Amino acid sequence: QEERCPTLAGLATSHGQSILTCAACHQPRDPTAERFCTFEVPIEISGSDRTETVRYTDVQSAFNAFLSNDYNDFPNPCEHCERTHWIKSLHTVASPQVLVLTLKRFKSVQVAPGRYAQRCVGHPVTTTEVLDFQGHLYDLRSVVVHLGDSIEFGHYIALARPDTNTGPWWLYNAAHRKEATREQVA
Repeated sequence: QEERCPTLAGLATSHGQSILTCAACHQPRDPTAERFCTFEVPIEISGSDRTETVRYTDVQSAFNAFLSNDYNDFPNPCEHCERTHWIKSLHTVASPQVLVLTLKRFKSVQVAPGRYAQRCVGHPVTTTEVLDFQGHLYDLRSVVVHLGDSIEFGHYIALARPDTNTGPWWLYNAAHRKEATREQVA
């Protein structure tokens, strides 16, 4: 997407590194330099022991958890204990001017050996109008909402507030625009 809109990509890009730490023996791997234009934040994750599920009901908590302890299974085993379960943490060196988050409302679940399906994560999630990203504060200006229970189909609407923190929020639905209600913004 960067080549389609280089100005926005430049504003939304942050630089940092990801660090993988073995979930079993806590040995870290060498950090990997990364560039981020958007952060795909899960609002529901399996706990470190994979028997419990953690549901985040607000964006700030989900984002903080994403930055600090994203659990992943990678095919490369740990050099010390041979396990393949890793904790991925992200550390930024340069924060973006525009913070772009995607809340992952779908997750893969195993339905049979070797077969996975996408399941909608349907619990409500709220946000505040200011988000903290590693000490940098960002004002919420817009939200794009996918309506639908399937990753394959649905409808998108947007809520946006132009240049001021005190002006009204607007609801954009196809070619129509109207002032958003408090309930729609929440």
